[in-house]
Amino acid sequence: MRSTTRRRHRAFTLVELAVVMAVSAGLVPLIYAGWRQIEHAQVRALQNITAATSTRTVSEVLRRDLSQGAFVSGEDVAVRLPCGTVRYVVVDHVLRREGDGACGGTQAIAQRVSSWRRLHDGVEMTFSRTDGLPATFVIAAARRTP
Repeated sequence: MRSTTRRRHRAFTLVELAVVMAVSAGLVPLIYAGWRQIEHAQVRALQNITAATSTRTVSEVLRRDLSQGAFVSGEDVAVRLPCGTVRYVVVDHVLRREGDGACGGTQAIAQRVSSWRRLHDGVEMTFSRTDGLPATFVIAAARRTP
């Protein structure tokens, strides 16, 4: 005679499934919130890197101009060079270096610039960011107004 043994298959009960769903429902929003914070931190870091790189570019251009000339008295940010006067202006959040053809013409040198102003011994440049917090950098001038 063959002995028949019944195998009992183990399955999840409804209570166990309900517990897993409740735990998952609590963990998913926490994980998502953490992920969003990481994304926002990455965006802020990239914007700070872009602002710092733009500041370096502007600093190099401004120092090159000031090595050949000097700030113009009474102007916001302008440099008198042997080839003429070069003005630095912000148009549609783009900092532009505007001069005639002999001075290099018009060049866009930085983006996302919300303000640009002359200080006593340099310039202050503020960048707009997507989180609403400004990133402000001060560039010390190599030469002062005569």
